[in-house]
Amino acid sequence: MAKQRGKESLGVLSAVRRALSRRRLAGDRGIVLVESLAALAIVGTVVLAALGGLSVYAIATRSIDAGNTAMQLARSRLETVKDWSYSSTDSVACAAAAPPNADFGVLVTVSTSPPIPNGLKLVTVSVYRSPDCTGAALLSVEMYKANLL
Repeated sequence: MAKQRGKESLGVLSAVRRALSRRRLAGDRGIVLVESLAALAIVGTVVLAALGGLSVYAIATRSIDAGNTAMQLARSRLETVKDWSYSSTDSVACAAAAPPNADFGVLVTVSTSPPIPNGLKLVTVSVYRSPDCTGAALLSVEMYKANLL
């Protein structure tokens, strides 16, 4: 009989435990929803921060690419000016760069003033972000052209 009572008390005890756990689960349903929403908000914040970092990276990359293109165009134009004869070295109107860089403009100016000794001409190549050379220059490079006889 003692064994049977022990089994009954264990059965009652497990029934009480089951009832309590059901009750606890039923009461936790709202808490689980709140925890899920909080986790979603945290993940959303992290994703937005990462996307913000990516946009800054994209802007910086675009700026660096524009600077590299401007340097390439300026060097190319300086090489062209070096091949010109001294007497034909004159200021050139703004010219759009050749494709694929057609959205850049290159302006070559030649100056002999203020008086530069030994008949040198100051050649300045300026690269602009617009094909009509308006706005601020992205890059300006200078060199001297000498009269080599």
